[in-house]
Amino acid sequence: MTRTDRLPLIGHRELARPLAWRDGLPVSCARFLAEAAALAERLPPGPHLVNLCEDRYRFTVALAAALLAGKTSLFPPSRHEQALARVFAAYPDAGAIAEDGVPGCAEALVRYPPDLGADEWSGAVPAIPADRLAAIVFTSGSTGVPQPNAKRWGNLVA
Repeated sequence: MTRTDRLPLIGHRELARPLAWRDGLPVSCARFLAEAAALAERLPPGPHLVNLCEDRYRFTVALAAALLAGKTSLFPPSRHEQALARVFAAYPDAGAIAEDGVPGCAEALVRYPPDLGADEWSGAVPAIPADRLAAIVFTSGSTGVPQPNAKRWGNLVA
């Protein structure tokens, strides 16, 4: 891949196609993209976002929103206060997102909105630069201090 390669945020081209299920109902690709774009506008400032969403769909929307907003998602080894403190110490510019309050990140936390009020997405599937630093995933720390592992968008897509 070259520096200018861009890869789609989702693999589906048919936006009416279901991408996920919520409460027993399908969520179309268009709805997912609209929710990700709406959430991207509500994310805290700064280049890093600690994604603490426990609901799998919301976790995925938050990851997509961070990519659309040009942010790098940070994934600590746990939600334990000590683990979060290490991440925020290493990335003091980071914001966080979760469905509910999380001890250890109250000042940086944005709560995932119960309703994003998003319309259906009608544009093309957004493309993300392949070389964009999409995520930093921390090891468990079982053999010492958790270590960061950088993940570029192209590697995640591959």
